[in-house]
Amino acid sequence: LSTTLQTKQAELAQKQATMPQPPEAGGLGSIVKKAVLYGVAGGIVGGMLGCLVVLCLFLADSRLGSLTAVERMCALPVLGALPAQKKGRRCLLEGLVRRLEDPSPMQPDAASAWKLFEANLAAAAAQSQVQQVLLCGETASLPQSEGTLGALRAGSVLTDPAAVQALENCQRTVLAVSSRQTAAQAQRELLRLEQLGKPALGLLWIEE
Repeated sequence: LSTTLQTKQAELAQKQATMPQPPEAGGLGSIVKKAVLYGVAGGIVGGMLGCLVVLCLFLADSRLGSLTAVERMCALPVLGALPAQKKGRRCLLEGLVRRLEDPSPMQPDAASAWKLFEANLAAAAAQSQVQQVLLCGETASLPQSEGTLGALRAGSVLTDPAAVQALENCQRTVLAVSSRQTAAQAQRELLRLEQLGKPALGLLWIEE
């Protein structure tokens, strides 16, 4: 009987040792750790989804946001590139992509860039034996200049009837496009200039 009792006690002790232990009284710390872990994981996943949305919106944006995009749009030369007068806020991804597309720095100020544009325009006009050139398109924000170029200036031939009339006083044109325009808008305007018999010598890109 004594041996049987000892055997039963040993089996009971073994079963108690193998039974799952109840949670300790300090379980609050474990709950806090899990909450922090889930919070960090949620933040990482949310950040990745946010970056994915921004990337999709950027890729879907067809605006002429960089000088490289303007050069890819058509075979015309870019005679000038005017930097933005006021630097607006851009998302980090957009700024990084634009720097990768246009690694070369622009002119330090609008005045220097404008002088370079006028020099390139004069050279292009002389090569094509053209004396009267109309600067049309996004010209509202351009600096005023003296001389023939400053006088021959108009708006968009798609929306401004006065710009169509101004074409009668010129031989060729230069289309000013801004970074807010889409490639389709600029191409429609170039096509309209060709239909009116005043094809563009080149482009002037305006960063906004």
